[in-house]
Amino acid sequence: MNLKLLLALSSLCVFSSQATDYNSIRDGSWFVATNTWDPANIPGNGDTVYISHHLYFDSTTAAQSVTVGNLNLNGAHLEIGGPATLTAEGANSMFSGSNFLSGVLYNQGTVFQSGEGTLAMPCSTHFENLGVGIYNLAGDGTILLRTVSGGSLPYFNNYGQLRKSSGVGIALFTDVYLNNLGGSIEVDAGTLVLGSGTSSNGTFTVAAGAVLDLTGGSSPTWAGVVGGSGAGTVLLASGILSASPSLTMDMSGNLFQWTGGRISGVTSNLNTITIAGANSRGIDGTFYNPGTIYHTNTSTIQIHASFYNLAGGTYDFQDGGTLSPYYGIFYNYGLLRKSAGTGTATISSDFDNNGGSNSGVRDNANATTKITTWMNLPFT
Repeated sequence: MNLKLLLALSSLCVFSSQATDYNSIRDGSWFVATNTWDPANIPGNGDTVYISHHLYFDSTTAAQSVTVGNLNLNGAHLEIGGPATLTAEGANSMFSGSNFLSGVLYNQGTVFQSGEGTLAMPCSTHFENLGVGIYNLAGDGTILLRTVSGGSLPYFNNYGQLRKSSGVGIALFTDVYLNNLGGSIEVDAGTLVLGSGTSSNGTFTVAAGAVLDLTGGSSPTWAGVVGGSGAGTVLLASGILSASPSLTMDMSGNLFQWTGGRISGVTSNLNTITIAGANSRGIDGTFYNPGTIYHTNTSTIQIHASFYNLAGGTYDFQDGGTLSPYYGIFYNYGLLRKSAGTGTATISSDFDNNGGSNSGVRDNANATTKITTWMNLPFT
């Protein structure tokens, strides 16, 4: 065989690489092979890594950046620092047991957080779930703050998909900001509680019997357009859902259930909202409704600013609910209706009818009426 060809083939063999499984064997530096890894080498691009010790990804140059295949943490303590980045891209990264993460970790593959496992993060840490990334809470696990002084609260940025695929209990974010940045959130089983954060745009999919709790009693901020579908529940039960600068909700059927808490800022409903449960709740800011709102119970909605039931919009009392004043006005350009229930529906806030249709409200067409005391809204 030609000598030059032999040399070329030999060169290819030397520089070709094959993915390797690496297991941590003791606490130490990612970049010190003999004291940290079995086999005694430094994990590189495409390799599968198993960590069950305290490891420092203590890079000194950006050239040390690594995109591993699967990153598996089991009782691990992983600290990421320096100019290099650590990214997981495999389809089966597994986080099991109680794990600690500090620094910045990127995911462009699929991570499973199994069972009731925890991912604890100190201040100034963040997890970046990139556009093609999936973070799957495969159970009733928790992503939480581990108290360390200094810095801002940790956060989880979701550009891809955040999912709860199994577990009949609750998976939640505790003192970790969940920032949904155009990503999707899917709940197939149990309850996923999001908590605080600053989010913009997103798509929710919630299966029958499952619940996505938007606030968990905290005060997240959302912007842009949020759409949703499924036979489950997107829940606002407590806390404050803040719109900044504005939020448009487009959730179909009975998906969005408002059972407590408040909505603030400039908010629009393009599809359907169901007001359920006995708790009082409030609107702080300007609310536009070109969709349908079902007020299904006897609870009170406090209007702290302006509610616009736009042309094509329907506000439907289905029992003896109340719209209560707090320097607020209900402007009706659409249909104000009482379709069901034997109780008395009450509008004690200022009421301005602007060409709208009011089933049971005596009013002249195109007149402006202010209702400052209760009024029964019978069937039509």
